[in-house]
Parts: sequence; structure tokens; C-alpha cells
Amino acid sequence: MCIHRLANLYISDKEAAKQYTLAAEQGYALDQYALGFMYSSGNAAIRDYKRAYMWYDISASNGVAKGSQHKEIIAKKMTPAQITKAQEMSIKCLRNEYAD
Repeated sequence: MCIHRLANLYISDKEAAKQYTLAAEQGYALDQYALGFMYSSGNAAIRDYKRAYMWYDISASNGVAKGSQHKEIIAKKMTPAQITKAQEMSIKCLRNEYAD
């Protein structure tokens, strides 16, 4: 188990994912990026490249340059259909104010 430093607290992967999700859904770009990383690496959640792509894409649209870079890395591990679905998820999430 990894321990994350979040707001000067040391917490488990599961709790970090929960906190990142809450912050990401409020529009915090760095937390959106961190959540993308958690989904891409499988920390605290099942590895989910579509959700990783979605959160990286959203973080990139909110100014996190590494979000765009990591989105491209994840895309190489995905099928075209998965990428299309992830892009649709990004659009839906943004339209719904981050509630995926």
C-alpha cells in the first residue's frame, strides 16, 4: 500500500482516491491529474484507462500540461473505441460540472 501526502495528512490509497475525487469534481485541476494517475496506475482502484484518460484530458483542459502528456501515453495502451468512449466521458463530465 502506498501512503499519500494530501493536505499535510498521510493517508491510504483508498482515502487518497476518495479525496482526489471530491476535489476533482469541484474543478481542481491538479487533483484531476492526480486522479488520472491513480486510475492509470491502479492505485486504490481497478486500473481503468478510460477514466484515467478522461481525468487527464479534463486536467489538461484546465491548464495542467502533464495531463495532456499522460493522456497521450495512456492512449497508446487503448483501442480506438476506448479512446472514443473516454473522450465522450470527458465531454459528459465537463457538461455535468465534473460529475462523471
